[in-house]
Amino acid sequence: MTGYKKTYCEFFGYNKHDTIPSEYSGEPAVDIHHLTKRGKYKDAIWNLIALTREEHYEAESNPAFNTLLKFIHVKNIIKRAYAMLKIWN
Repeated sequence: MTGYKKTYCEFFGYNKHDTIPSEYSGEPAVDIHHLTKRGKYKDAIWNLIALTREEHYEAESNPAFNTLLKFIHVKNIIKRAYAMLKIWN
C-alpha cells in the first residue's frame, strides 16, 4: 500500500481488506485522488479523497467538480474527527 493510501486508510479507519466507499457517491472507490497535485503537503489527509474511477476522471478534467469534492472531503474529515473525539471522551 502506498504512503498516501495508508494515510487515508489510517485516518478513516479502514484496513487493506475493506471496501472503501467513494466520498462523493458511496459506491466502491478504486482510487485515492489528490485534490491538489503539487506542494509540500500533497499526501496530507486533507488532500486525499476516495473516488470511483469515473469520479476520478471527472475530478481530473473538471475544476468545478474538484472544488465540490474539496468541500465534501472537509466535511468528512470534520465528521471523522468529531467521531474520534467522542471515542476519547
